[in-house]
This record gives sequence, C-alpha cells and structure tokens, in this order.
Amino acid sequence: MKKMKRWLGLSLMAVFAFIISVSSVACRGGANGGIKIDPNRTQLYVSSHAGGFGSDWLTAASARFEEYYKDTSFESGKTGVQIIPDTPKTIGTGLLADIKNNRNNVIFTESVYYYDYIAAGAMADITDIVSGENSDLTEYGDNGGNIEGKLTEQQIAYYKTSDNKYYGVPHYAAFMGIMYDVDLFDEKMFYFADNENNGNDGFIIRANDKRSAGPDGKYCEVCAANGYDYSNHVCDDGLPATYDEFVKLCDYIAGAGVTPLIWSGENHADVFGKFMAQLAADFEGDEYALNFSFSGEATHLVDSIDADGTVHYKPATQITNANGYELYSSAGRYYAIDFVEKILSKSTYHHDFVFNVTHSHMDAQDDFLYSKDEDKRIAMLIDGNWWENEADSTFADMSNGNPNDPNSRQSRRIGYMPLPKATEEQVGEGETLTDFLYSMGFINVNSCDTPVKLDLAKKFLKFVNSQQSLEEFTVLTSSPKSLEYEMSDESLAKMTYFGKSMWNTRESANVVYPYSTNSLYLNHQSDFVFQSGFQSKLNNQIVTDISKKINDEHISAKEVFEGIIAYRTAEQWAANYASEIN
Repeated sequence: MKKMKRWLGLSLMAVFAFIISVSSVACRGGANGGIKIDPNRTQLYVSSHAGGFGSDWLTAASARFEEYYKDTSFESGKTGVQIIPDTPKTIGTGLLADIKNNRNNVIFTESVYYYDYIAAGAMADITDIVSGENSDLTEYGDNGGNIEGKLTEQQIAYYKTSDNKYYGVPHYAAFMGIMYDVDLFDEKMFYFADNENNGNDGFIIRANDKRSAGPDGKYCEVCAANGYDYSNHVCDDGLPATYDEFVKLCDYIAGAGVTPLIWSGENHADVFGKFMAQLAADFEGDEYALNFSFSGEATHLVDSIDADGTVHYKPATQITNANGYELYSSAGRYYAIDFVEKILSKSTYHHDFVFNVTHSHMDAQDDFLYSKDEDKRIAMLIDGNWWENEADSTFADMSNGNPNDPNSRQSRRIGYMPLPKATEEQVGEGETLTDFLYSMGFINVNSCDTPVKLDLAKKFLKFVNSQQSLEEFTVLTSSPKSLEYEMSDESLAKMTYFGKSMWNTRESANVVYPYSTNSLYLNHQSDFVFQSGFQSKLNNQIVTDISKKINDEHISAKEVFEGIIAYRTAEQWAANYASEIN
C-alpha cells in the first residue's frame, strides 16, 4: 500500500509539473526555456549538464551575478545582464561533435577530454581570468588570490598547457562511495565497540559505549569530551575499519532483520566499475596516478596470491610507457575485486533488485530512503556523492515539502562512510579519493564571437569560482567543487548531515585525479578510464560485467584478478600502443 501511494504521489507530481511547464512555455515563449528575453539587458547563455548535481546552484549564482551587474552597461542602449540557462543531457564527445552549433557561451559539463576539446578549437583562452592580469578575485569578495590558487599541483600540470595557457576550470567533484543511514545505525547500534570482547560480538550495547577508532585509527576527541555522545558530531568512530569488519557488519545488520546494501540493478556494472576504481585508489594512494602518467615507481604490483588471499609483492618496479600493462597487476585492483566478492558472497547482504536491469539508480535511492517507513529497512546505498541532490524530490515527497519534517532532506541523517581498509596495516593511513567524472567549466569560443560576449562569459566563469559561489554550490548540492577552498561556519551550518559528512571526508582526504599530459594517455584517454580496467579473461572469454559474473557463478577475486593479468599482456600492450612506446 505504501509503495502504491508513493508512486501515485510521484505520478501526480510529475503531471502537475508537466502542466505548469507547458503553461509557462506557452505563455512566455519556449525558445529560451520559458524565459522572456529582456531587450534592455545583455544576454549570456549558460549551460549546465542535467545530471545529479542539478541546476539550483546555477540559478542562485545567476541571480547574484545579475544583481552584481544590474547597473553596468555592456552594450550601447542596454544596462545589466540576463542569464539564459540551459540544462542539456549531452556531454563529452557528443557535446563536442556539435559544439559549433551550440549557442551557449559558458558550459559546465562532464566527461570532457580536455585536450580533445583544445585540439578541436572549441574553448576560449581564459588564462587572463585564471592566473593572468584579470584573475584577482577581490572584486567578488575573496581576500585576494585567483582561480589558479585554488587548483592542486596535479590540476595545474594538466590544465595549464605547454604554452602556459588555460582553457578550462575544474567543476564539480564526483566520488563513489557507501552512504549509510545514521539514524538507523544509531537506533540499532550498528557500531563496533572499542571493547571487542564485550559479549555482543564486538558491537556496542549502549548508545554511549566507547566506539572503536574506525578506519582513520583515531578516536574522536570531540565525542570523548562529550562523554561518548556521538549524536551531534560527524566522525568515523565505530564504523568498519577493514573489509573484514565490513563483512562482519553486514552479518550483524542482516541478523537484525535489516537489508545491509542496495545499489542500482540497471546500472550495476557502471556502479561497481566506478566503486572498484575508488577502492583501488584508496589502497594505492598517490601511486594510483601511475595509471595515467605511466611514469614512476610502483610498489604494489602483485607477484602471487595464496589460496587464503595473502598477497605477495614484486620488487619496486619503474613504470614507463613500455611496461604500463604491469599496472593491471596492482594490489589495489585485486583488493577492490576482493571487496566486491565479499559483499556478493551472501544474498542476505544486499537487496533483491541489485541485478534487476529495470531497477534504476533513482529506484535504489528511493528504496533506500522510503525503507525508513517500511517493514524491511535498508542500511546502506552504494552510489555517487550526487545521490542526495538527485533524490531531492523524494525527500520532498516524504516530508510534504516541510524542511522540519523528520523525513526531510534537512532532517534525515545520512552519512558518507569513510572507506574501510583492505588490510589491518592500512588502518590509519587516511583516505584517498579519485574524482572521476572529468567535469569542467569553459567558454564556448564559437558562440562568443564578439568582445562583449567573451568578456561577459569570462566574468561569469570567474564569478562562479569565487569563494562565495564555491560555498553556495557546496551548500546547495551537498557536494564539493573540484577546487581547493574552505567552508565558513555559516555555510556549514546550512548544510545537511550528508553534506557535512561528505565535506569532512573530502577535506581530510588525498585526492588523485585521472589526469596526465603523457602522450600515451592523451592519445588513448578512453582506454585508461580506470573503471573499465577490470575486464577479465575467464574460460577464454573477455568478461566486462565482473560483479554479475561473481554473483552468478561465485568465482573468486583471485580468479578474476588472474584473468585481468591474462588479458592485459605485454604483447597486447605493444600492439595497441606501439607509436607511444617505441
């Protein structure tokens, strides 16, 4: 009955939204998404990919930008600026293919192979607003500095071309991970106790029991000072520190009559590909970058794996373009598969629909959230950090749009779980994230065919990368931008529990970007999208859907890993990349 009511409510909402949308376009003119052109202002067309991060951030930034320049004349006979937003779904190579016919002046999108766009002459030179003569952000409220100052060394090395020019700026940060229902964890006390011999299988018995140190290996001083009251503070105490502890947690959750995990059945291969890339990056740390640079020393290459899963390493190996195939034998890759095998080892660990191809990522989000009011609750969701923003309408439906309702986005406590470590030895090393969506903001040189348009586009791109805009984006989306900046206490106070949890993780983590200017990488970038690097040769067949194979046939992580090595041979590498390795 609850399920029927839920879908009926969503269907009615969709119908009303459609009617309102059609009426708006009919009354106001549909050529600009229902926005009437103001002939007294200069128009700037801005595109933001219609994905999980949404466009509320663009609406907010546009309103402030229009207000800031409301008395400024950019064209004779006109005063002020009017932002015309666009929210297309086309990204990456599809966007590039038709970029010359795209009227948008500023574009924020993802899956951008930066140097392909540069080679196509699609992007305007924006060096002056990133690091040059017009880059000072003081005018937009920053305490000096510029956009380049908000980039990491790795980002600068990638985005600044060999002739010291910039053509794009990183946009949103995308991380895969495990989201956990903190309210449920607190209610059922799904936390590890500091005293593992407490008679409750090592889980806390009372809410104020001292919890384990968690994956960071450090006890939370704030919670300790509050008498181990963990209710008002975001920390990792009590969460699983290792893969083995995560499995133990799943057993404990299932034993309490709760479903431990859910993810998209329709997109399970993509979810696990990206999730395994995240797990591998966390294990490898800075060495993860070798998968794109092919230059440096690899210390995590696997020599052999015992039947019990014990890994033996090769001596440190210098990686070059010639032997890049050796990286497919990295321990990070093996342990990522091992984690997947562990959570698929029992059907009680996951929802029934996790391999159902009609069960979308938004269905998984809905089931995760709606389970709060259903008999069979769900403890954790594997998804990207954009999930909460993407599920905004579900929160609104559950709370009838009341932010103070216990089911609202503002009230629900969902945490971004710090990744457990593959081995005990890694506990306390800190977390490494990989930002994998190649998201970027740039100026479409084809549509900025006048000095006025180009100048205004540069101003807007600079404006949305100022401190106030970065904080505003983070508050509205519950996700960080892919730049280095701080959040004020005022902004943090406005964020949801999940937003704070995600920000805390990002702030303390090491981030490795899948970037390189190595010709091998640039000429074959799509080959080195890490999540596609788990293809395995099994029974003389190349398997791409690894998670389904493990689930259906119960093959081991060791078999899958050895199949990857069997597929990624020195001979195949030499044949594919001869021009870059000779």
